[in-house]
Amino acid sequence: LTITFLYFTSVAISYLGNSKWVFNSSIRKINITKYFIVYFTGYLLNIYFQFVFVDLWLFPHQYVQLMALCIISVYLFIVVRAFVFTENTSHGHG
Repeated sequence: LTITFLYFTSVAISYLGNSKWVFNSSIRKINITKYFIVYFTGYLLNIYFQFVFVDLWLFPHQYVQLMALCIISVYLFIVVRAFVFTENTSHGHG
């Protein structure tokens, strides 16, 4: 329960940083909602990786977590860029 609370607290802090410094976007209620949805799917993906690779296939959890971190980080960046902060990723800039 504590890990889940801390995860979503860090997601809130991450949204503030990403909206300002990474995507140069204003803070909007709809973006916050979409951002939490995307990060919730990342959270579920992490649980899925742990269940399949550690519980079912008995891989060491450290290696699985490292693999999940790499895969989910790329996934989150791509999906956040395409789904959440769309106003700054459209064509025609330049």
